Amino acid sequence: MTRTFVVRNTGEAPLTINRAYTTCGCTTAEISADTIPPGKAVTVELRFDAGFHDSAGQTVRRGIIIETNDPDQPQAEIWVQAEVASK
Repeated sequence: MTRTFVVRNTGEAPLTINRAYTTCGCTTAEISADTIPPGKAVTVELRFDAGFHDSAGQTVRRGIIIETNDPDQPQAEIWVQAEVASK
Protein backbone atom coordinates (compact mmCIF):
# COMPACT_ATOMS: atom_id res chain seq x y z
CA MET A 1 0.00 0.00 0.00
CA THR A 2 1.31 3.45 -0.89
CA ARG A 3 -0.19 6.76 0.17
CA THR A 4 0.98 10.29 -0.64
CA PHE A 5 0.54 13.21 1.75
CA VAL A 6 1.27 16.92 1.40
CA VAL A 7 3.21 18.81 4.09
CA ARG A 8 2.78 22.59 3.73
CA ASN A 9 4.82 25.32 5.40
CA THR A 10 2.30 27.89 6.64
CA GLY A 11 4.96 29.82 8.55
CA GLU A 12 7.05 32.82 7.58
CA ALA A 13 10.47 31.12 7.65
CA PRO A 14 11.89 28.08 5.83
CA LEU A 15 10.88 24.79 7.47
CA THR A 16 13.76 22.32 7.69
CA ILE A 17 13.12 18.61 8.08
CA ASN A 18 15.89 17.46 10.41
CA ARG A 19 14.90 13.81 10.64
CA ALA A 20 12.10 11.52 9.53
CA TYR A 21 11.59 7.93 10.62
CA THR A 22 8.88 5.29 10.47
CA THR A 23 7.37 3.33 13.33
CA CYS A 24 8.13 -0.10 11.84
CA GLY A 25 10.51 -1.74 9.40
CA CYS A 26 7.48 -2.67 7.29
CA THR A 27 6.93 1.01 6.52
CA THR A 28 9.14 3.33 4.47
CA ALA A 29 8.79 7.01 3.70
CA GLU A 30 10.21 9.32 1.07
CA ILE A 31 10.05 13.11 1.40
CA SER A 32 10.52 15.16 -1.78
CA ALA A 33 12.71 17.86 -0.12
CA ASP A 34 14.47 18.62 3.18
CA THR A 35 13.60 22.32 3.25
CA ILE A 36 10.18 23.85 2.61
CA PRO A 37 10.08 27.58 1.80
CA PRO A 38 7.27 29.67 3.35
CA GLY A 39 3.96 29.04 1.58
CA LYS A 40 5.29 25.99 -0.29
CA ALA A 41 4.73 22.26 0.18
CA VAL A 42 6.46 18.90 -0.25
CA THR A 43 5.07 15.42 -0.71
CA VAL A 44 5.57 12.51 1.65
CA GLU A 45 5.14 9.06 0.15
CA LEU A 46 4.44 6.41 2.78
CA ARG A 47 4.71 2.72 1.80
CA PHE A 48 3.49 -0.22 3.88
CA ASP A 49 4.61 -3.76 3.05
CA ALA A 50 1.89 -6.11 4.34
CA GLY A 51 4.13 -9.11 3.69
CA PHE A 52 6.87 -7.88 6.05
CA HIS A 53 5.06 -9.41 9.04
CA ASP A 54 2.44 -12.11 9.06
CA SER A 55 -0.37 -9.55 9.38
CA ALA A 56 -2.96 -11.20 7.11
CA GLY A 57 -6.49 -10.69 8.44
CA GLN A 58 -5.39 -7.96 10.85
CA THR A 59 -5.83 -4.21 11.11
CA VAL A 60 -2.46 -2.46 11.31
CA ARG A 61 -1.53 1.14 12.10
CA ARG A 62 1.83 2.53 11.02
CA GLY A 63 3.30 6.01 10.85
CA ILE A 64 6.10 8.42 10.13
CA ILE A 65 7.52 10.87 12.64
CA ILE A 66 8.93 14.08 11.15
CA GLU A 67 11.26 16.28 13.23
CA THR A 68 11.63 19.90 12.10
CA ASN A 69 13.14 23.24 13.11
CA ASP A 70 9.68 24.64 13.97
CA PRO A 71 9.93 25.90 17.59
CA ASP A 72 6.15 25.67 18.11
CA GLN A 73 5.69 22.18 16.63
CA PRO A 74 9.07 20.45 16.36
CA GLN A 75 7.51 17.06 15.66
CA ALA A 76 4.69 16.00 13.35
CA GLU A 77 3.19 12.56 12.81
CA ILE A 78 1.39 10.98 9.87
CA TRP A 79 -0.47 7.72 10.53
CA VAL A 80 -2.16 5.24 8.23
CA GLN A 81 -4.38 2.32 9.14
CA ALA A 82 -5.06 -0.64 6.88
CA GLU A 83 -6.97 -3.88 7.02
CA VAL A 84 -4.72 -6.57 5.58
CA ALA A 85 -6.60 -9.12 3.49
CA SER A 86 -6.45 -12.77 4.52
CA LYS A 87 -4.38 -15.06 2.34
